[in-house]
Amino acid sequence: MVVDKGGDFRKHFNEIFSLTFGQKFPKEKLCFDYLWSNQEECFVEWITKVPAYQPIAIGGGPGETPFTQLFVPTSDTMRLTFLMDSLARRGRYCMLVGSGSGKTSIITQYLRSLDKDVDGFLTHTVNMSYFTDSKRLQAELELPIDKRSGRRYGPPATKRLIVFIDDMNLPYLETYGTQNAIALLTQHMTYGTIFDRNDLGLRKELVDIQYMAAMNPTAGSFTICERAQRHFATFACLMPSKQDLTIIFRSLLGGHVTGYSNGVVDSVERIVEGSLVLHDEVSKKFLPSAVKFTYNWSLRELTNVFQGLCLMRSGDYRSYADVVRLWAHENARVFSDRFFDIRELETYDGLMREVMKKQLNIPNQDDILKVNNIFTSFAGSSGGAYLPIESMEQLKKVLDGKLLVSYNRDITHPHFNSRLCPFLYCCNRNITNPTP
Repeated sequence: MVVDKGGDFRKHFNEIFSLTFGQKFPKEKLCFDYLWSNQEECFVEWITKVPAYQPIAIGGGPGETPFTQLFVPTSDTMRLTFLMDSLARRGRYCMLVGSGSGKTSIITQYLRSLDKDVDGFLTHTVNMSYFTDSKRLQAELELPIDKRSGRRYGPPATKRLIVFIDDMNLPYLETYGTQNAIALLTQHMTYGTIFDRNDLGLRKELVDIQYMAAMNPTAGSFTICERAQRHFATFACLMPSKQDLTIIFRSLLGGHVTGYSNGVVDSVERIVEGSLVLHDEVSKKFLPSAVKFTYNWSLRELTNVFQGLCLMRSGDYRSYADVVRLWAHENARVFSDRFFDIRELETYDGLMREVMKKQLNIPNQDDILKVNNIFTSFAGSSGGAYLPIESMEQLKKVLDGKLLVSYNRDITHPHFNSRLCPFLYCCNRNITNPTP
């Protein structure tokens, strides 16, 4: 069930469910928010099944976890994980469909939780793209399996292999709308066999293999062949609710700033609320069109904002103003850098000032929204720290120096060909050997 411009189908289903079975739920809740408990013999909320988030060090250093690998469980992810696990253990196929809603992270996190010895599952990931054809896909499918006997192939005995296919609908469309990579999958899911590429007389039987898939209906071919789709139990992966988003980003940012100064720790609630309100306002004001197709605001934009905020280090950020200044830069980097004209920038500036005034309690926004409110990890005196630049002149000096080093390295590289890039070659000769 989806919620879009066409209507709130979850709410409609909830009304039908309540009338059919005589089960009433609180007004602000839906049947999707509950599960039946055999132990308690009543409905309980999914939120009660969500484990508490354990803060971990974020970063790329020893003992730290990259931001892209973090996962905060919510009621929605618990629901989908329960469905995936129920299907996987019965040998059924599952597909999540959504746009920028974290479907890949949900499936990846579930596959990581599987134990090879306890659960008996092996996993393999296939990332599809526009250029994925049946030959390339077959090579990927045959990579983690071995020959068993005769023409039977599969994972090691007593194990089952789950193949996760990401962006399943991206392969190119042929003349009559077919996708040969999807056709190969359909052949295996329907008949359990595929042909050997070198010996067409050999029809390989691939056993103990099952599929999970993720698909973005706003990209690629939008849909896939129904002969392939029918094998999957398909679930809509929606943008998390405001409650879930608050839990996710409050857990991430709050865990990251544990042990920081009081001004930074106390800013978490306001920063999270301000980010959600600003994202919501931008999504309403700047709608996608045929020309402005990049105006597709999803969970990915919010994630990018908080990924930048988690580059803070306790020794460099000590006050509430320091955090707000970084927050303003990250939102400008994620949102305003994608706008087309000055009028849109002015509209965004008005939204930003309104959020800073109401949600962040900043009466004078000009102190924060400076012209040179730019943060980098390479232009400061302390190496690697994510800090604001001192001035545009200082930033220009750093960039010119890096360009000079890059140009000189390219010229001295053994594969550099001055005939292919004479302008670059002349520029570098003038830089390194100035003449009157």
